[in-house]
Amino acid sequence: DGIKFCRMKRSAGSARVGKCLFINELLWKPLLKFSSGGIDIKPGQEVDLAAYESYLSLPSSSIIDTIPIRPENILFIDDYDSIFCEDVIETHDKDGCLKTTENNCEITNSIWDGQSLLDVSLFGKYAKYGMLLLRNLMFKSCCFNCNIQKWFQDNHITDISQLNGKTRAAKIEDIKLITTPSSIKYLRFGTWDHWLDHLYPNFGIVKHDKKTHFFGGRLVQTHYQLLNTLQMTMEDTKEFLQPSLEFAQMLRDKPEVVRAYIKYPDVEEINTLNHPMHNKNDVVYSLMCINDRFTSTKYYQEFLVDLLRAYYKNLKNGHVYVNGNYSTLLGNPVEMLQQAIGTFNGTSQTGTGNIHSTRFAYGKSLLACRSPHVTIGNIWLPHNTENKIIDRYFNLTDEIVCINSINENVLQRLSGADFDSDTVLLTDNEILIRAAKKNYRLFKTPTSSVSARKVKRYYTPTEQADLDIKISINKIGEIVNLSQELNSLLWDRMYHGAEYQDVKELYYDICQLDVMSGIEIDKAKKEFDIENAKELDKLRQKYDPFIREYEEDENGEAVKGRKKVPHFFSHISRQKGYYSPDKKHYQKYHTTMDYLQTIVNGFRIKNPYKKDWLPFVTILDNTKFRTTSVNRQQIDRIYSRLYLYHAERKSIYSSGLNSKEDRIQKATLLKEQLIEDINCETIGFSTLYRLLSSLEDKEHSQLKHTLLEVLFLCGNDSFKKAIHQSASEIIQLEAFGSDIYLFNIGYKLTKKSIHSET
Repeated sequence: DGIKFCRMKRSAGSARVGKCLFINELLWKPLLKFSSGGIDIKPGQEVDLAAYESYLSLPSSSIIDTIPIRPENILFIDDYDSIFCEDVIETHDKDGCLKTTENNCEITNSIWDGQSLLDVSLFGKYAKYGMLLLRNLMFKSCCFNCNIQKWFQDNHITDISQLNGKTRAAKIEDIKLITTPSSIKYLRFGTWDHWLDHLYPNFGIVKHDKKTHFFGGRLVQTHYQLLNTLQMTMEDTKEFLQPSLEFAQMLRDKPEVVRAYIKYPDVEEINTLNHPMHNKNDVVYSLMCINDRFTSTKYYQEFLVDLLRAYYKNLKNGHVYVNGNYSTLLGNPVEMLQQAIGTFNGTSQTGTGNIHSTRFAYGKSLLACRSPHVTIGNIWLPHNTENKIIDRYFNLTDEIVCINSINENVLQRLSGADFDSDTVLLTDNEILIRAAKKNYRLFKTPTSSVSARKVKRYYTPTEQADLDIKISINKIGEIVNLSQELNSLLWDRMYHGAEYQDVKELYYDICQLDVMSGIEIDKAKKEFDIENAKELDKLRQKYDPFIREYEEDENGEAVKGRKKVPHFFSHISRQKGYYSPDKKHYQKYHTTMDYLQTIVNGFRIKNPYKKDWLPFVTILDNTKFRTTSVNRQQIDRIYSRLYLYHAERKSIYSSGLNSKEDRIQKATLLKEQLIEDINCETIGFSTLYRLLSSLEDKEHSQLKHTLLEVLFLCGNDSFKKAIHQSASEIIQLEAFGSDIYLFNIGYKLTKKSIHSET
């Protein structure tokens, strides 16, 4: 429409997929000035462009709320680097190439990288959470719920002069936020005072800690990256899957388990059914809470078949429920408080190998891993310990884990983790821990010594475009896929008798892929001499003879045939549209994920489905039906409207005159009109009963799902009333009982009705 747009900015995440934000040219300069907070970089000026572009976008994040924090509320303390040596699998760069060897190398951990402490008084309505991820002008920090003022009182800190840092506070009570240079990206281009002068008055809340969506936050799903880096036997895998397969059988047999699984609101919460449904699942969830007759209808059985199919599909992706959660990393929190008052001496308060999580029993070993997860060397087995000092000064939830990175190579083990809201999958599953312990000391931690280069870039559109293009070529998916192919090869060799010395070079290359994944993630913020595409090609060529079939041509010479890949890739590639049996041989290896798929594929539900389904209308109370009250003209009118809708919809999609988007839009409008027409009908109980009964006739079967969906979507009052009148008691699961166990979680069985008072 004649408006000229200019490239404004892009986040690190958008840069990896080649997206930039463009803006009206008239707004470009004032908004850029606002976003840069007084940092005046002239066109053509030399600058760390990768970092500047990444940090400029921080206040553009989507937020859920804001909180006010004044400049005088902030205490600025120094970061701390823990430097030590350890025997690791080190990847470094030499002459533009990567080299990986076993080495005793120097490790540097920034122990509070990206985290801050926020006084509980500022959490307000978010006081029940343990952390808030905050953004502001070139500021990004995971701020943990802390009793800062209580710490000061207990340590007799009464005056600003006793603090070990910078602040504009006039009195000690003003200090509400303790942060470090690692959170304030502005300091790479400007000063502390300039940052405070240009700070936005409100900090944006990007997110907070939260429970998983599974079983009230008590379970977490594993993933294939984790499972395929564990050396599990077929028997181990069967034992691991047993609770999941038992649960599948209960889904088939027990409607009350389905109700719990789909986690629809409790019966009382749908007492009026006064909200329209959004899709078929909403319809099923609602009807299940009316009476148990619905669970004997074919409509429900079709839903259950789809539900189980989706459940198996999820299992075959490696998504297995285990006790645990995703926990946000909090690094050396007490030491950070000590740093604020000048008493930190570099000693760890929690101790090496220990963590503190209120989610799990103390004195137990846990398994932790982060995404992306590439190799066995990324698995961490920390020891959960009680810590009363942390509990006194921090208001943490079960979704936060306190860790130590002083003289402990945990950040590299967790694929280059930091503390700006990184999370780890944390579980106490004994089978996974047993498998991880087999090789825990044998396979050392992959560690990156690859240095980012100081690139001379200038603030010009040409340089910005060049940087954006380089970042957009993202190889993270290819890196993870190759790592899983090589992991499968490694475990298969060890199954056939190979020792560590026989597979250590293969392991080095897998470790290199872990380092490459970190480079791929970081390249939006800093530049490297390394080209991951070339390194990937080298590794593919190196292992091609081991994972390639060879065939003889007519002259008897060997020619390349299909590439051998783990069998479980066939399931994953089908979902993503990459399944290619002509080019790839999906071969079964002796590796956890191939075992898992073999077991799931061989599992059969006991007591197969019967064919004596009840008609849908049986969910209604037939004692209220009166033949004389049936309005046949109304039924004919509704059927005519439904048949017309189907005919017009078919005409829209069979027409080749419009684009796909146009056809979808027209079909949507057509459905909205149908919903409006039927919503206008006041349908008596007996008429509705006869209407639903006639849906079982073959001539009307094609209309069944459409009518039911429309009746729910429009929230038709007559339909709701008929459903209410048919309510009866149903069995429901309640937490904390011993009647039935799902994944070792006990529930009690109760009977309830939507007409219940309690």
